[in-house]
Amino acid sequence: MRPEWLRLSKSVRLLIIFASIIVLLFLLSVDHSSQGTSQNVIAEKSCKCKGETFCFQVENLIGEMFDCSLLKYLKEFHLTESDIANTEIKNFNYKEVVFISYSSSNHFSESRQMLTDFRKKFQNKIIYYDIGLNKGELAELANVCNLEVRQFNFSAYPAHVQTLGTYAFKVMIEAEVSVSYNVFWMADTSLVFQQLPVLQQFYLDVKNGKAPEFMIGQKVAKEIQFTHPGE
Repeated sequence: MRPEWLRLSKSVRLLIIFASIIVLLFLLSVDHSSQGTSQNVIAEKSCKCKGETFCFQVENLIGEMFDCSLLKYLKEFHLTESDIANTEIKNFNYKEVVFISYSSSNHFSESRQMLTDFRKKFQNKIIYYDIGLNKGELAELANVCNLEVRQFNFSAYPAHVQTLGTYAFKVMIEAEVSVSYNVFWMADTSLVFQQLPVLQQFYLDVKNGKAPEFMIGQKVAKEIQFTHPGE
């Protein structure tokens, strides 16, 4: 008996072969065409604002372009691409490293504990940003040795920075401090230093131009409720 395939008419067999070729080409090209499309989007999308890249990119994904009105902050805090490219690793004395912290009234109790623990281990200067403290809490900070209180100027930045849950203020604090200090720590109110030798190794790595490894135990995404309400 003739195989079922040969029993089909010649025109039907040609049609099946043609359809099979089309399907095969499609399957082989899906991955490449997808990647090519992403690359084209990246290449064609306008991400430049007066020479600065204003889109965040990860591998072949690219985000929406930031508003060009934000360029003034990059210039003010010397964070343009040319500023960063010209930044050199400089030797520093770990005893002169400045620690930056901040708090509002609802987290001041944790901050108090952090400062107590910190002063037992370090004598370094602390720059403390007031993002919503009362007079009593400010008076308490005045009694901490080698601590400078600064009032964070929310009015100098876009309105969304005033929403503390976005933590946008934190980036602006870091930018402000970077103008005057080359090396500093940003210490959240819950920070506790447990292994000081590890910190010394960190400083040594930085001096030698290495990138120390960091590990985060779990993803933290609590800001999402403020930046993307309802999602």
